[in-house]
Formats: sequence, structure tokens, C-alpha cells
Amino acid sequence: MNNIDEWGALAEFLSNMIAKYSDVLEIDSMPDPDINKISTEKNATTSKISNNSIATKEKA
Repeated sequence: MNNIDEWGALAEFLSNMIAKYSDVLEIDSMPDPDINKISTEKNATTSKISNNSIATKEKA
């Protein structure tokens, strides 16, 4: 079995579990994500990673 088949099997399993338990999880009643907040957090994390990478290179 190649790598693509393994990921496909995992994706199928996860989709089946979500479909099976969607009523219990109440996915439809979850709030919509705040895209602006997610984008801001992603940018902050990327900045921290970049700064740490630069600091590590400068120490070397």
C-alpha cells in the first residue's frame, strides 16, 4: 500500500466518524470562525518562527 492510499484511508475514516457523530458533536451549531483573528494569530506565529530562525543562525 503506498502513502497516498494510507492517507486516503485515514481521510475516509475521519469523514465516516464525523458523519456518524455529527449529531452528538453539534457541528452545525458551532460558531463561524473569526477569520481576522485566525489570520492575526497565524501572522504572529510565523513572525516568532522567523525571528527564532534568524536568532539561531546568528548564534552559529
